[in-house]
Amino acid sequence: MSEFRDEEGALHKGFNAVSAVDAYAAHIHSELVSLGKDPFEMLNQGVAGDRNDTHFRGVLAAANGNFRVIRDVAKANKHAFLTKGNPKKLASNGSGDTVSVSIGWGQGGYGVGGYGGASQLIVNCLDGSQKKLLRELDAALAYLDDVARELGLPV
Repeated sequence: MSEFRDEEGALHKGFNAVSAVDAYAAHIHSELVSLGKDPFEMLNQGVAGDRNDTHFRGVLAAANGNFRVIRDVAKANKHAFLTKGNPKKLASNGSGDTVSVSIGWGQGGYGVGGYGGASQLIVNCLDGSQKKLLRELDAALAYLDDVARELGLPV
């Protein structure tokens, strides 16, 4: 995250930060399982079927829009372009949805443009909205920290 903050327009640093934050959710799941705890019961989510970290991330994404964007971007980056399932329900379905642009203050919607128009990564979401990647990452990371604390894990 700190490397991405230092160079917010660098695609590879943004993709690495997305992967790290997405993986954090899997680590929360894994830690709970290793402690003999059911992550789904702890979140009051009676989930039928697979009770793996992918399902866990789905539960978290349903509860938090910022994490949903990060989870979807991570999946899109991993596979380059998503075709299976229902990719139209995702925030992003291809790695090309994340772009480095220069958007000045007041451009691109509230909170998207940065001061001075420096390069930054933007996610062009399938619903037509634009999300500033660093803002989504910071909010998703804070959410996951809250989840970890709530579930009794050290942060």
